[in-house]
Amino acid sequence: MMNIPIHGGRLIEMELRGKSPTDFSVNLNPWGPPQILKEHWNDWFRYVSYYPPLDWEFYQKRIALLYNLDKNSVIPFNGATQGIYFIARRHQAKKIFILEPCFTEYARAFHLEGKKVVHSNPLFQEGFDSIMSRIERERPDLIVLGNPGNPLGQCLSKEERLSLYRWCREQKITLLVDEAFQEFTQEKTSFVPQLNNEDQCLIIIRSLTKYYSLAGLRGGFIVANPSLVEEWKQVLEPWSINTLLAVTLNVLANTDLKDFHSLTLKELRREKLYIEENLGKLVNLFELQPSVVNFYTVRIKAQTSCFYSFLQNQKLIVRFLGDFWGMTNDFFRFSVRTHEENIKLIQVINEYARTL
Repeated sequence: MMNIPIHGGRLIEMELRGKSPTDFSVNLNPWGPPQILKEHWNDWFRYVSYYPPLDWEFYQKRIALLYNLDKNSVIPFNGATQGIYFIARRHQAKKIFILEPCFTEYARAFHLEGKKVVHSNPLFQEGFDSIMSRIERERPDLIVLGNPGNPLGQCLSKEERLSLYRWCREQKITLLVDEAFQEFTQEKTSFVPQLNNEDQCLIIIRSLTKYYSLAGLRGGFIVANPSLVEEWKQVLEPWSINTLLAVTLNVLANTDLKDFHSLTLKELRREKLYIEENLGKLVNLFELQPSVVNFYTVRIKAQTSCFYSFLQNQKLIVRFLGDFWGMTNDFFRFSVRTHEENIKLIQVINEYARTL
């Protein structure tokens, strides 16, 4: 039997079984997609019968415009996950070091290609200096870093990020950086400024899914050295990007999204403050990990299985983290959602606390 990866966001399957829970298991922007897409949506039904553009430059130009990038540094994909598996197939690295905890598809993709995967201890258990010492001993060909990481929602400090990048560059080791949630930090910790035309040691994976709330359209891209982009672009399968994403990109790239960015930032700050203040009152039962993005990881200190059953009975879904390296089902992740939904989650957690 095929080993199906564990992920959140299984709403279609649940709805087909007659269930309609509030889904905190996926880290999508609850204030998306941008209103401009809703205004166009009814007019786009005709595109269901259109083939998407074959010219990769169509996507490169629009992604570059949307993110203020050099179009020659961009490769589009059918979601960031396709980009992960593409790199695992195409990159010559044999030994991979993953800074954990990290999105689980990295380890799976490299394992499937027969690569040796080495894991760090979780960053919240072991400091950066200790992990760097181990990296130097292991001498990997490629290092995977979440920036911010999933599921913790944390970033290395600026000093640590630059130290890791400079070491990789000096040692000619590839640094593969997952920036799927970087927009939620206002690009403050992005590695994009480190990109240059002189070396190929830095590869960045980005997603259109999370910030723009486009999970069903599957949009992602790689940012890398232009010579590497040109080489890899030659082996992409045609029609990898669907037509609805193509027209969506065209609208997003040519629209002033200032109001959408402002709304997301304002509401996210407010909701994070609400969540942190309320869960902070339950420190004897729940340990909330700090996060700079739109989700949190929590460690449950008592009766883990009872807690998940309690949530499900209240029609709330979170992401338990037992399949993440170095973590157990004592940990769960939940996304920041609308104020009404966050109130419901806090109320249910408080109800559970009163049963203990």
